[in-house]
Amino acid sequence: MKMERLYFYLGVLSLALAIVFLALGLFGTAVGTPDSLLAGGICFMVFLLPAFLFLDYWSRRTGLDKRLRILADVLKGYRQISMEELAGKIDCSKEDAEFLVAACIGRGYVRGRIDAKEKTFISEEPPEEAQPS
Repeated sequence: MKMERLYFYLGVLSLALAIVFLALGLFGTAVGTPDSLLAGGICFMVFLLPAFLFLDYWSRRTGLDKRLRILADVLKGYRQISMEELAGKIDCSKEDAEFLVAACIGRGYVRGRIDAKEKTFISEEPPEEAQPS
């Protein structure tokens, strides 16, 4: 199972538990159990914070993954491209472009290497031709 999916499930589970504890606290108050709303509220808060943290992390990871796949599609159109030119195309710094290209290579979205001396990405695949529409 991918880590992103695990964080999503943990976030949803924590959120569900938070809602259950809040409902139990409200139910306890309705039947007259003293301090049940306080206990339910505390448990609600204890599970709510991790739920938001897990779901935020999941959202950030999947967003990065989508951006890396789009960048990989851009890189597949080039046999060789400098980090400076790529940074201009994707509107970021040269250092960020190099980091993103390395992440694409590391995740297997594109095959190639970064020439550290020339600061270029060199593809190990032939460039894809644009498909006529």
